[in-house]
Amino acid sequence: MRRNIKKMAGSILVAGVLATGLATGVNTYAAASIESNAAAVVDNTVIQNMLLTAIEDEYLAKAQYQAIMDKFDVTRPFSNHVKAEEVHINLLTALFEEYGIELPVKDWDNMVVLPDSLEAAYEAGEKAEEDNIEMYESFLKETLPDNVKEVFEELISASDRHLQAYQRQGDCDGTGLGKSGLGRYGSSNRGRQGNRNNQQGECIL
Repeated sequence: MRRNIKKMAGSILVAGVLATGLATGVNTYAAASIESNAAAVVDNTVIQNMLLTAIEDEYLAKAQYQAIMDKFDVTRPFSNHVKAEEVHINLLTALFEEYGIELPVKDWDNMVVLPDSLEAAYEAGEKAEEDNIEMYESFLKETLPDNVKEVFEELISASDRHLQAYQRQGDCDGTGLGKSGLGRYGSSNRGRQGNRNNQQGECIL
């Protein structure tokens, strides 16, 4: 009888140890999972650097497009892009406010380097949009908070549309026909027949 009692006591003790160990293991695993998931999202310093890089790029783009319009007395596609840059800046500004980051203040107009010709301006615009897309692609490789990711995805799509506009302008051959093509993210130019402004003699983008 005593042996049976000892066996029962021993079994209860072992079961208690196993249960305690199992519970500890589960809690440890859960804590490790939470810590791992938290570590997967980039920290606020990285987000701050991304946002600063992004908004400075948008400020400079807006200043350059405006300067090109003034120098060469042209409108599209630069006028559309100036308006778009204002939208992009507003989207980023909202994130600056949410994360408590101070907006950069610089003399953007004096930082602009103007091309020598309108043709060079189109080429510079195309290259700038390609660089902009690559920048946001590199940002989106990181695990970002949803609100930051959504803004970057919106901005990369906008840059792709701008890139197509410059490519169409370069393809205009004086007949009002622009080559149709696909952007990096699948946006298609709207048909092969381009609109033409007969007074200005330029392809309307």
